[in-house]
Amino acid sequence: MSFSPCRYAVLDCEDAAKWKGHVLAYNKLYGRPDDTWDVYECYAGQLPDLDRVSQYQALFVTGSHCGANDDLDWIHNLEAWLHAFIAQPSQQTRLVALCFGSQLLAKALGGEVGHNPDGRFVLTVEHIQVTPAFEQKPYYRTVASSATQGSTSDEAAELRQAGTLRLIESHGDQVLRLPDGAELLASSATAPHEVWAVGKRALALQGHPELSIPDMLSKVHTDLTQNGRLSEAESEASEAALRGVNPDSHLVNDIINAFIGCAPDAAPSDPFAAGAASRTASTETPTAAPTDSINTRKQALYDKAGETVGALATAVKAQLDMTCSEYQTLQELNTAAAMQYSRLTATVAQAADHAQAVQAHAHASAPLLTVMNDVERKLALLETDIHALDVASREMLHQLTSPATSRGHG
Repeated sequence: MSFSPCRYAVLDCEDAAKWKGHVLAYNKLYGRPDDTWDVYECYAGQLPDLDRVSQYQALFVTGSHCGANDDLDWIHNLEAWLHAFIAQPSQQTRLVALCFGSQLLAKALGGEVGHNPDGRFVLTVEHIQVTPAFEQKPYYRTVASSATQGSTSDEAAELRQAGTLRLIESHGDQVLRLPDGAELLASSATAPHEVWAVGKRALALQGHPELSIPDMLSKVHTDLTQNGRLSEAESEASEAALRGVNPDSHLVNDIINAFIGCAPDAAPSDPFAAGAASRTASTETPTAAPTDSINTRKQALYDKAGETVGALATAVKAQLDMTCSEYQTLQELNTAAAMQYSRLTATVAQAADHAQAVQAHAHASAPLLTVMNDVERKLALLETDIHALDVASREMLHQLTSPATSRGHG
């Protein structure tokens, strides 16, 4: 079966550096290889022209590190745009809103968004229970019915029998109350409004079918653990869930593709057409999706690429950690050397001051030394004179005390 290329647009709400290029996942997971994609950077004020939005088969509103209640101009503008988009009664373009996109869409239509009721950040692979209303949706039945059409897909069989999906979750906020006219399609233990729809126009999901486990571990789990948003116990439980439970991302993405009109039983030029009789008559069995769907192959390739990127990121982080440690050691050595140099400089300065003081004292003492030398010379002369006087005195005393050597006769 051949199809004409379609045009899609991503309303990108994530400008964090670590998520740069994340929109590439959308043209890998949704639509067909020859479709055309446009990207509007909502955080930079870019939005599609409402008068020309009908050129798109579907629009995708992404997740964001921002919150739907944040007081930012671009969020207010996008909220108003979403309200105006849904208000167009004749609009055939479909809208898929993920995580932040789901929350902002709910708020734009009059719903309520707030922090997770228990105050904890949800980062896990959540088990989602679909509602009977979801099971009756043509886009759901298209995927689930593959279990009864000779498919070997265990995941599709489980979806058919148990009505559950496993979906990657990463959110601190959620939809607390659905807007009027919205239809609940799935819920979970951590988010009562996991999946919901607005007629045939919009499909909203709290989870992240577009992201991979390596993405969550390297870009979300590590940061939340380091900044304390996850406690030690929460971090361990989160990692165990992410590593231990395989999400049904490819099944959810198949459902999304069926919703936007990119399933084998729907022509892309008419997103509401799926064979009029099979889509409107509930007694007929929906056309089955092929077992080896294009989307499944793309998902497998994307997951493999994500694992490779995750491993590379881990290796780069380890090298950076080692480099940072070496740099820190060098910085500590430099600091110690600087302190030692400072102490040595102070000692040299003190020695110089002492030398100058000694030199000044010696200069001041020079005349005194001259006088002292003269005194010593005179003392030496005086000592010589005293010695001569002493000899003379001794000789005179000897003469006075000795008997006369001769006397006269009478």
